[in-house]
Amino acid sequence: RRHTVTASDSGLISVTGGKFTTYRQMAQDTVDEVLRHLHVRWLDRRRHRCRTSRLRLLGSDGHDTPTPGTPGDDLDRLVGRYGSQVAEIRALIALDASLAEPLVPGLRYLRAEGVYAVRSEMATTLVDVLSRRTRAHLEDRAACLAAARDVARLLAPELGWDDAEIDRQVAEYRSLCDRELAAAERPDPRHTSVSIA
Repeated sequence: RRHTVTASDSGLISVTGGKFTTYRQMAQDTVDEVLRHLHVRWLDRRRHRCRTSRLRLLGSDGHDTPTPGTPGDDLDRLVGRYGSQVAEIRALIALDASLAEPLVPGLRYLRAEGVYAVRSEMATTLVDVLSRRTRAHLEDRAACLAAARDVARLLAPELGWDDAEIDRQVAEYRSLCDRELAAAERPDPRHTSVSIA
């Protein structure tokens, strides 16, 4: 899970490995490599330092003073997830009250979060929304599978999907679920015993 920064003979700087939680260090190491590759003197490097460590994350401005929510909504969870961007979720709900309903029945995610994932978080598939932008899939795969078509219909106008694409998205999600279930049922070869006659 460690990252490596390399420079090719042609001057292409590449970062491989790493993880999201160390992106600031990855950025610093990359900028340092670029400056080294450009033969920037050490004293000049101080002017060209990486600014990543000083940049605030999206949603961090004012997240400690959210606007009060309506009774019954999960404002603390939304603020914890979206920070100051929670205002965008609330604006979606203000325009369409149905977006305050659960994305997947029985789970805490709202339909507005699915729409927000497409509009603001670059989600482009049903799997993106259920597995990557929310953690609904990890929390209850069966409930997500039961709600998959409804979630796909919610996303369809945002992504320009027709009925055939909705069917394809649901089938892709179902296939993911089937593969996971099959993998869970397959015995781990590291733990199988071998009998010797």
